[in-house]
Amino acid sequence: CVVAILPWPDGGVVAALSDLRNRGISVSAILLDPASFPVGGPSAGLLSDELQTVGIDTSLVQFGDEWWEALASEGMPDSVIGYAHAHA
Repeated sequence: CVVAILPWPDGGVVAALSDLRNRGISVSAILLDPASFPVGGPSAGLLSDELQTVGIDTSLVQFGDEWWEALASEGMPDSVIGYAHAHA
C-alpha cells in the first residue's frame, strides 16, 4: 500500500501514482488544498479529479479540517487513519 501525502498540487504525480496502481499496488493520495489556507495558493481540486479519474483514492484536506476525520470520511484504509489520528 502506498499513501502519497501531497502538500502542493503537482500534476506530475498522476503518471507515477497511476503506474504504481497499474502494477497492482494499492495507492491512495492525501491532498492538502493550498487554496483553503490563509496565505492561499492553487486549488488541489483539479488534481484530486485527475487522480480519481485514473482510479486513485483521494482525500482533499482543507485548512482547519481534523485531517484524520477527513480521511475517515473519504474511505481511507484504517491503517492510514490510525496513523493520522495518532500524530494529529
